[in-house]
Amino acid sequence: MENPFNAWQTNLLNPMKQLSEITLNNMEKMIQLQLASTKSYGDIGFRQMRKLADVRDVEQVQEFTWGQIEPLSEVNKQLVSDWQHFVAINNEYKNELKAAFNKKSAVDTASQQPATPAKAQAADVTPSKPAAKKATKPKVAKTAATKTKVEAAAEKPTVSKTKIEPQTSKKPVLN
Repeated sequence: MENPFNAWQTNLLNPMKQLSEITLNNMEKMIQLQLASTKSYGDIGFRQMRKLADVRDVEQVQEFTWGQIEPLSEVNKQLVSDWQHFVAINNEYKNELKAAFNKKSAVDTASQQPATPAKAQAADVTPSKPAAKKATKPKVAKTAATKTKVEAAAEKPTVSKTKIEPQTSKKPVLN
């Protein structure tokens, strides 16, 4: 006799464990990518700040300014590289999840296969459904919550010299 706990563990806990392992591995890769990126960008920034700290005259300011093309190019290359790694990690994660769920789905599908061809044919036959009737929308009295913006704007009060009256299609009456 099979222990029901073992079946529960096999059917529920093992897939959850597999999902957790895949997700944790992905998170670890993403954090490693972020740490490497942060170090790289930090190194570029500190290198540029040290160069700026060495500037003493107008000529050096001009040289420093023209020298910004190289670090900007380096940052651009790093961004592209980081993005490519990010996409690769996410694609790998997606593929691992698909493989895990496809394997689980294949096991579930195989366990649900009919035993005989007659049962298989009976399972394929579906009764035809009658045509659905067109649903009509019930009429609801308009309240402040169901009024459209146009209807609500038409009822906004206007201020006259003597009293406040609701705005209508008529001109406001001055008293």
